[in-house]
Amino acid sequence: MLIKAGTSAPTFEVTTGDLTVTTGDLILTAGKLGVGAATPSSAIHVKASVPGTVGDNAAGQLIIQSPTDNVNTNVVITGYKSDGSGDPDVQLWYLGSAAGSNADITLLNRQNAKVTLGTNDATRLTVAASGAVDVIGAFTAGSIGSDAGFTATAGDLTFTAASDIVIPADTAAALQISNGSVPILEIDTRTTTAGVKCIELDAPNLTIASGSAAVVTILNIDSSFISYTGTTQVTTAVDTVLVEARIVSGASAITVDEANSLSIVAPIEGNNVTLTAASAIRVINTTGDPVNQYGID
Repeated sequence: MLIKAGTSAPTFEVTTGDLTVTTGDLILTAGKLGVGAATPSSAIHVKASVPGTVGDNAAGQLIIQSPTDNVNTNVVITGYKSDGSGDPDVQLWYLGSAAGSNADITLLNRQNAKVTLGTNDATRLTVAASGAVDVIGAFTAGSIGSDAGFTATAGDLTFTAASDIVIPADTAAALQISNGSVPILEIDTRTTTAGVKCIELDAPNLTIASGSAAVVTILNIDSSFISYTGTTQVTTAVDTVLVEARIVSGASAITVDEANSLSIVAPIEGNNVTLTAASAIRVINTTGDPVNQYGID
């Protein structure tokens, strides 16, 4: 073992054997400590081969171990800033076993400041002091590790620049929005499978108290305003909902008995309910101008 301490010239040197301090402290008031390094470059400089497997896993050049002979003891590294006397004052960061656990690991910035992670000499992930997480680059939920998915317990998912949400191609339920157990909205991207519903909106079963206003709307397109800033006549139809024609073609001559742009089924009675009126579609005139408005045209 080689241990050197000093500045321009070492004040002591152990070239073979061990240096043992049985009581008291070993204090280096100036200079640098090199373990295996003849000219240490920092306060503590370790230059050694990887020791190989220690315990159950490969170990590095530096091992920190609790002196307690107990498998449940915790190990922690902390960083502090100094007070006016040069003693540790305020903890800056904490890395090691979580409180009360030797299995959970915590990387904690104690200050009101961010934590960053990076690769290839660039920042890739930033956790702000507020808890906001900024991922720079593509983010794929479930691509690393066994936990698939992305969960936001509060707040919004916001894109601050033009971005795409890319879902898998040729996949059933490529995108699914659910209440945790029942799918609400599903997008199916399969292109060669019969019976596919490309976009499916499913309402959960509801149980509500009866009353004069006890209604539930599955899909609501609320009213909105279009405000024109000029005086040029608009000659194109202004559509709230536009269902364009689907082109039905075949590789060879084929007859298709029926094709519809929109199919709507009227409500039906369930247990203990009498419907006094039920319509598959009900088109009602609005009020106001112009005079020549139509419920259906």
